[in-house]
Amino acid sequence: MNFRKATLSDHIALTELTKRSKAHWGYSAEQMEKWVDELTITEEYIDTYEVFKLETKAKEILAYYSYKRLSEEEAELDNFFIDPDHIGQGWGRIMLVDFFRKILMDNIKSIILYSDPHAQGFYEKYGFEVVGQWESSVPNRFLPIMKKHL
Repeated sequence: MNFRKATLSDHIALTELTKRSKAHWGYSAEQMEKWVDELTITEEYIDTYEVFKLETKAKEILAYYSYKRLSEEEAELDNFFIDPDHIGQGWGRIMLVDFFRKILMDNIKSIILYSDPHAQGFYEKYGFEVVGQWESSVPNRFLPIMKKHL
């Protein structure tokens, strides 16, 4: 397995992975359709964000994460998705270690993220704390805003 910077041509594969991973948590087809724009990774997105994919030796994308710098010392972890067939096998930890290594080299001191409620416990295991909530596009559904100081 290798981490590589995503290329513009990865946008379709990353979108498909994002949708499969999100659907893994039991969201309805109707809800997934409402999120189609939010779950679509475009070439412009890859050009704007730092996007790193975890590939198998056969060049299959197993997972990816993306982030952007918000200020000199803060970054936002935007997307963090693993192929559903590989969830629960330790790849999330491996991805976070790679992410932390990259942002520490950039002198980032804190990370913020808007977590899916299903992922909150995962992030808490790695030192993220809930600092607020944000109402999602689904009425009465709130996403935990989480932060970690490095």
